[in-house]
Amino acid sequence: MLAEHPDSVDLPGFKPTFEGHPRQIRLAAQEIARSERPVILAGHGVLIADATEELRELAEKAQIPVAHTLLGVSAMDETNPLSLGFVGMHGWKHVNKTIQSADLLIALGMRFDDRVTGHVPTFAPYARIVHVDIDPAEIGKNVAVEIPIVGDIKRVLVALIPQVEAVAPEARAAYLAEIAAWRAESQKTPWHGSGAWRNGQLSADFVVSRIGDATGHDATIVADVGQNQMWTARYGGFRVRTATSAPAGSDDGLRPAGRNGRRRGTARQGNVVHRRRRRPADDRAGADDPGPGAHPASDRVAQQPQAGHGPAVAGTRLRGQLPFLASARP
Repeated sequence: MLAEHPDSVDLPGFKPTFEGHPRQIRLAAQEIARSERPVILAGHGVLIADATEELRELAEKAQIPVAHTLLGVSAMDETNPLSLGFVGMHGWKHVNKTIQSADLLIALGMRFDDRVTGHVPTFAPYARIVHVDIDPAEIGKNVAVEIPIVGDIKRVLVALIPQVEAVAPEARAAYLAEIAAWRAESQKTPWHGSGAWRNGQLSADFVVSRIGDATGHDATIVADVGQNQMWTARYGGFRVRTATSAPAGSDDGLRPAGRNGRRRGTARQGNVVHRRRRRPADDRAGADDPGPGAHPASDRVAQQPQAGHGPAVAGTRLRGQLPFLASARP
């Protein structure tokens, strides 16, 4: 039985602002024009607002790379050259290094939770931050920002894009090449017990990536809470939406999500606004130095799983159950 959703919601006292303030949008466009190392961080709000096309248009017009949060997975087709991948404690090292060296961070529909920021005072130390969200309570809640914009993500981007100057790809060539080098190194590094073959056993990242390939990346993928959703976020290679209980922490979210095709969880945490420690631009971290705010979990060397446990053994069991893994190398 499919869940039914009302066509409209009427909550007393809930009067959201849909249109972003013109002055704030103009300031955001000016920040983009001045920046040399901008990055977009896309969250769940991009998907809720159905703003994926506007996100792609902004990124390609200004040649801005796009990272995503756990709930922002699939906000941008991961085959797009400007798509960076999953950010934060469980994300990719090259994504975190990009944010740590950025001079402008454009946050769209996300809440700066601690899994993204790590130690807040050293998060994005060189960046001015533009934060767009329909919920004013989320702006400035965890991280102080320079340009707040309250409004629906889609409507704000529709107003912003015409004011943004087009940037030729060659103008950002050196910046994007540096990120590409970080990505190549990042993707060679084992992560949390997966990322490599051990003793002829399949690793979880290989299994997840092959599931994506086998479905033609045209399926709704659901993941229960825990390591499952981290493997899925990193290695699913998304073109369409995924579903996960995410920060709601639902251990039984998998089956109803599979039946209904899509289920998302949300959570709120913290009321303290942390001030970031800004550093001079000429002190920016280099390719070999992710900076003091880098996420240690992303740099952690994988630990060998114990016999009978872990992703390698799980992958071996799956090989006998999934036909497209049967021919995988021993």
